[in-house]
Amino acid sequence: MKTDFTFDENLITGVCAGDEKTFEELVARYSARIFNLAFGLTGDRSVAEEITQDVFFTVWQKARQLRNKEAFRTWIYRITLNLSKEHFRRQYRRKGLIDRMKPQMDRQDNTIVEETGVKERLNAAIANLSAYQRQAFLLKYQEELKISEIARIMKCREGTVKTHIFRAVHSLRRHLENEKM
Repeated sequence: MKTDFTFDENLITGVCAGDEKTFEELVARYSARIFNLAFGLTGDRSVAEEITQDVFFTVWQKARQLRNKEAFRTWIYRITLNLSKEHFRRQYRRKGLIDRMKPQMDRQDNTIVEETGVKERLNAAIANLSAYQRQAFLLKYQEELKISEIARIMKCREGTVKTHIFRAVHSLRRHLENEKM
């Protein structure tokens, strides 16, 4: 794991120096992760693509401001969460309806369990979680981050993260069990 941090540190050092080739490597390393997180948070492919582009634009512009190169992964996920939140704020202001804040569940490319509908039911259940529960759940189970790192990203205590995850899992379990009936 130390080599990943060293590799990231070398990449971000190159990006800070304005090296475009290094920036391309950084984008290649993180773009799928950032897209998946943005898609999980918004439920919309085109919005997730836009957020992903905005994340890397922000990284390119503000990389020199990053003080602790080892905290890059936390920083880039935090940017993704903030841009996703800003998307919902803009959408809410534009539409004027709180229901518009819930992501549309158009999950077309989930081919593994498409026939059974399990993936669609799970995605619908995730979309119904509170924003904090959804963020904590996706960072833990999709991005496989540690609780301490999630706490730094979400700017809250580890106990709060654990509570959000516990409640998310409980809510998902209840939602999926109710659908079976």
